Amino acid sequence: MSDALPPVPPAAPVPPAAPVSPTGAPYPGASPYPGAAPHPGYAPPAGYAPHPGYPPATPSTDATGAPLPPMQPLRLVRPVRGIAAAVRWLVAAAGALALAAAGIEVFGLVSIDAFANGTGDIEALYLYDGVSVVVAVLWAAVLLAAGVCWFVWQYRAAALASAVGVPPRRAPVWHVVSWFIPVVLLWFPFQNVKDLARSSRAALSGALLGTWWALWLVGTTVSRVSAQFVSFADTLPQLSAVIGASLFSHVLLAAAAALAWLIVARITDGLQPARS
Repeated sequence: MSDALPPVPPAAPVPPAAPVSPTGAPYPGASPYPGAAPHPGYAPPAGYAPHPGYPPATPSTDATGAPLPPMQPLRLVRPVRGIAAAVRWLVAAAGALALAAAGIEVFGLVSIDAFANGTGDIEALYLYDGVSVVVAVLWAAVLLAAGVCWFVWQYRAAALASAVGVPPRRAPVWHVVSWFIPVVLLWFPFQNVKDLARSSRAALSGALLGTWWALWLVGTTVSRVSAQFVSFADTLPQLSAVIGASLFSHVLLAAAAALAWLIVARITDGLQPARS
C-alpha cells in the first residue's frame, strides 16, 4: 500500500474584482488619467468636477471678480555686483589720473611763470608738454573703459530694479542712450541714477547726487573748452589761462569720480546685497 497523497487539482483562476467607489457603487466610464489602464468603470465622488487637463487654467479674475492683468513673460536679469566692481576700479583709476593730470598742470604753470621771469628754461616746458600728453592719453583710455562698464552696470541695475518691483521711470535702454542724446544728456542721466538710488533704497541724499552731477557737468564742459582753446594760445599768459582751466576741470572730475564710486557701491549693495 502506497503512502503517497493523491495530486491536488489546480485552482480555477479568480477573475479581477471590479473597483468599488467609496459609496459601494461601481465606477462607470473610463479612467480620467491619461495613459492609465482603463477601469471597468469610474464615477467621481459627488460634488467633484474633474479638470479638463493639467495644469489647471490660470484664473482670469481675482477674489473680487475684477479682471487680472495679463501675465508678463519672465526675463533673465543679469547680476550687477561683478560689473559694479569693474566700474569702481576704473572710476578710481580715472580719478587718480585726473589728480595726476592736475599735478602736472601745476608743474606747467610754475614752469611757465619761471620761464617768463627768466629763472627757468625751455626744457621744463618741453617736459611738461610731453608728460601731460601721456597722462591725457592714459586718462582718456581709462575714462572710456569706465564709461563702457558704467553703461553696462546702469542697464543691469535698471533691469534688476524693475524685476524686484520698484521700477525706475524709464526703461533700462534709456539708462544708456540718454547719455548720447544732445540736450537730453544734461538731465536724463541724472534722473535715471536718482531713480536707481530710490529703487535700491540706497543711502544717497539728493544733495550728494546733485553735487556729483554738477561736478561732472562743469568738469567735462571746462575740460572740452580748454582742449579747444589750447591750439589758439599764442602767448604765455594765454597758455597759462588754458592750463589753469584744465587744472580746474581735473580737480572737479577727480571729485566727481570719488562720488561716482560711492554711488555705484551703494546702489549695487541695495539692489544685490553681498553674500555673508
